[in-house]
Amino acid sequence: MGLGLEMFKNFSSPGAEGPRIMVVITDGQAVGPLDEVVNGTIDEGLDTFAIGLSRSWVLGELRTMAQYHPERVLRSEFTFGLPQEHLYRTSKALCSVHTRLPLGRVTAGQLVLGDTRYFKYQIDGGDPVTLKIVEVTGRVETYVDFIEPHPSGAVNVAVYSGSVEEVLIPLPAGDIYIALKGLQEDTTFEITLTSA
Repeated sequence: MGLGLEMFKNFSSPGAEGPRIMVVITDGQAVGPLDEVVNGTIDEGLDTFAIGLSRSWVLGELRTMAQYHPERVLRSEFTFGLPQEHLYRTSKALCSVHTRLPLGRVTAGQLVLGDTRYFKYQIDGGDPVTLKIVEVTGRVETYVDFIEPHPSGAVNVAVYSGSVEEVLIPLPAGDIYIALKGLQEDTTFEITLTSA
């Protein structure tokens, strides 16, 4: 895990769009202290996932490798492969990581029916922002929240269906979380959040 962190520091682009994810495939038994390495991944802005591939994994160490997020720990008693359920859970967990974007950038994406993409913007001041969603094809539903990182139809500040021309959102300083859910099989969208 420490070697992976060094590779991220030396070869990745911190300003690149999209989440920065490290997947640790391990026997679940650390050979040295983990806290320093895990804190380094947090400082570097990495989201880590731990996959234990042996019968002798230590659950506490796997959770530490996953930055103390139990939902990012996948365990298997098979040494040479993961069952289909584990692959499905890995895919679902990776898709729940936010795409962190700067204000003003137009970002395009694609969804299939029932898929959800998550976005996170950091707002420095308490000034209002303008949200714009363009449905290029298909249908999309948008959820906005300031507290819940994975807003849904049940927990949200605002819900929008279809294209959103330009909505002014007053908000406190901090983070704004946006989730886009595909309502048709082939949905293409563009999202922009700008300072008002």
